[in-house]
Amino acid sequence: MNILKHTYSNHKQALEDLEKEQRLNVLNTKALSYIADKYPGLVNEAFQNIDREEVDGNV
Repeated sequence: MNILKHTYSNHKQALEDLEKEQRLNVLNTKALSYIADKYPGLVNEAFQNIDREEVDGNV
């Protein structure tokens, strides 16, 4: 029975963590959308710089 409780607890915690991550993703998307509306081109420029850093191995 302890194994079942432990497994349930782990799954419950994993689900809660996933829900938190999804909420953060929604907030981040809304924030990026707001910034993109206020400062056209800035978000694209940022992503291009991130892509360049990944290619250069700096991330």
